[in-house]
Amino acid sequence: MEYMEKYRTGWRRFFAAWIDAACLSVLAVPLEYLPETFPDGKIYAAGILQLLYVIVLTWRFAGTPGKRILGLDVVDYATEGPISLLQSCKREIGMVALWLVGVGWYMHLRNDWGYSPRYVTAVIAPLVSFRREAWLLLEILTMFMNEKRRAIHDLIAGTVVVRAEYTKLAPEPSHSIAETSG
Repeated sequence: MEYMEKYRTGWRRFFAAWIDAACLSVLAVPLEYLPETFPDGKIYAAGILQLLYVIVLTWRFAGTPGKRILGLDVVDYATEGPISLLQSCKREIGMVALWLVGVGWYMHLRNDWGYSPRYVTAVIAPLVSFRREAWLLLEILTMFMNEKRRAIHDLIAGTVVVRAEYTKLAPEPSHSIAETSG
């Protein structure tokens, strides 16, 4: 029973995504104040912010704030130890591909066809949303097709999400200057 409990992370992952969306919304507020000298800068900055948020936090802390708050760890599939930076990057390859396609469409409609950014955003947003929803559906389906509830990005990166109480991860011991110098 304990074995299966360890991998029962579905609802926690769902709510973790909502917590992370709220965190990213707060972090993105300063992007509204970027100068208009580079009109597409906000789009790029938002995408880069999201990538850095997920990749760095998952790599350094075994999960984003949403996952950490809800007691989930992202670990290496083979060792159940910490993941590498490369694994953290691989976990996001699907979203990066979707983002690049969306930005490519945006730039094509804006630059090659001369549409206004407002119009292009109105056209592209539903298309990007559809692709993201399709990706999310595939992620959910793959989670229910294997025993350890690994989604596509976990299969690509060689990772698995487990409940934190079952992991081998432990906080690094802290050493004071007095302990190391003496």
